[in-house]
Amino acid sequence: MVIGILEDETPKKQSAVTSFFTEPLKSERITQAIANMIVSDYVPLSIVEGEGFKNLMSIVAPDYTVPCRKTIPGPPTLPRVSSPSLNTDAWDLKSNVLITRAMSERHTGENLAHRLKDCVTEFSLDSKVDTCMHDNARNNECAASLCEDWGDLGCFAHSLQLTLKPAMELPSVSTVVSGCRKLVGHFKHSTTLTLELGVRQKTMNVPQHTLTQDVPTRWNSTYLMMEHLVEQQRVLTDIMLDPKLTKKQDATLNLRESDWAIIKELCVILKPLADTTAYMSTESHVSVSEIYPIVCGLVTKSLESCSTDSSIAQLVKKAIRDDLVHRFQPES
Repeated sequence: MVIGILEDETPKKQSAVTSFFTEPLKSERITQAIANMIVSDYVPLSIVEGEGFKNLMSIVAPDYTVPCRKTIPGPPTLPRVSSPSLNTDAWDLKSNVLITRAMSERHTGENLAHRLKDCVTEFSLDSKVDTCMHDNARNNECAASLCEDWGDLGCFAHSLQLTLKPAMELPSVSTVVSGCRKLVGHFKHSTTLTLELGVRQKTMNVPQHTLTQDVPTRWNSTYLMMEHLVEQQRVLTDIMLDPKLTKKQDATLNLRESDWAIIKELCVILKPLADTTAYMSTESHVSVSEIYPIVCGLVTKSLESCSTDSSIAQLVKKAIRDDLVHRFQPES
């Protein structure tokens, strides 16, 4: 009898022991898989607190308790890096201008380097400066190379805008952008058309915004020009097709449907870069540690070709992506 009782109870105990170890191990594997997904896909920790993510997990793992963003663990192993950077929100960023000097001499790299060294010495900062940030003009890059006592860092926002140049020089793109400039200029140079634009914006319930003419030295201005054109497409087309307002010789300035299609695709492609430029141009936080994740996100997500892309969109994405990889080498 005793043996029979033991034989009956043994499987139950084993089952209980198996269950005891299996469920926590399963939860740990799910949690670690979520952490790995966050790292590999460059998504924020807050994704685990989104309603969509919670609904998904309630279906695929109904017994699993989704952790909050503060308790999600890191990946099992961290890659070795030669220059790690840290960031914290436990302090306030302060920015002060130490010195301003008129520079009457030519702005050559040599003269800029000489001025920078003088300023550092004047404030007794020799051997204390770690990095000097600058835009990517050749004279500034030359000056940085001549200041060997500290490192130099090119402006990321400026570098990001330079990656657009190969894409904007594509024949199919430059032709459309040129057409945009001519159309905007046509309205900018006519008081009558400008007034009519405002009238028809009200009538057609379109935002009452002025058109933007791009400027080569103003970052993102080409994107803003196209974005405003897309917003005002109905009004602009309506005016350009009105013979009372548009002379026959000016009718050719009207953009074709194929042109509008390209402009809309360009706006979608350029928006992440425009948003990144605006974000990285602020002075309210230290952003150098965000460069690598942003570049990786642009290369692997925003600029990846998809099945709905036109041939022109694919060329534009590839041109920008290749230039980003060349400049920042995110995979190295």
